[in-house]
Amino acid sequence: MKKKLLRLLVVFSMMFVVGCGKSTSLEGKVVDGKGQPLVNVKVAAKMSQPIKGYEQFETTTGADGTFKFGKLFPTSEYQLLLYSERWKKEEKIKTESGPEGQTKMLPEPVMIRFMDSKEGVLLDTKTNLMWAVKDNGSNINWASAKSYCENYRGGGYTDWRMPTQDELAELYVAREAITGWVWASETRGSDAAYFFLPAGLLHWGPQSSDSSARALPVRSGK
Repeated sequence: MKKKLLRLLVVFSMMFVVGCGKSTSLEGKVVDGKGQPLVNVKVAAKMSQPIKGYEQFETTTGADGTFKFGKLFPTSEYQLLLYSERWKKEEKIKTESGPEGQTKMLPEPVMIRFMDSKEGVLLDTKTNLMWAVKDNGSNINWASAKSYCENYRGGGYTDWRMPTQDELAELYVAREAITGWVWASETRGSDAAYFFLPAGLLHWGPQSSDSSARALPVRSGK
């Protein structure tokens, strides 16, 4: 009888300890550049200053793009790592868990606009444009840049082309520059447009110049 009573006391003690453990919940949503939910995105919550038992948790977004962590340490900084089989690089954001016993909602959805795919192309999920991850590597004249773009075969696609001024401007506004001066498709007489991605500047110069800009292929995705 005494042994049974002792076992019950041990069980109740363990239940009390587990039940009193500090924890909080965190919920969020992952969307693309058009605000549509991204499904099956893996999300890891990694504690910036690790505490044993709370260091890292993982989950996956559902059909509506939402995810939830239920056992984070309260009021602590976590780094959210988002990755997918479709992407080459993971995305990272920092957030703080809420007070003990409460559920914190991220103030806005996590937007994954640009996907650096494993095929070596960069997909803009807002415009559906696909970009080469890198330019041609050196300054060339406009005609050579046009030829380079049209003969580019990144990702196995054969319909690459030169970008327009507006497309380059959109890339500048939305993403950190991946290159410098880039030729655009527009021409006027013997001049052609070229765009400085790091600062969002548009210039015109001789198409024959081979010291002004580079080629950055683009294609319309599906």
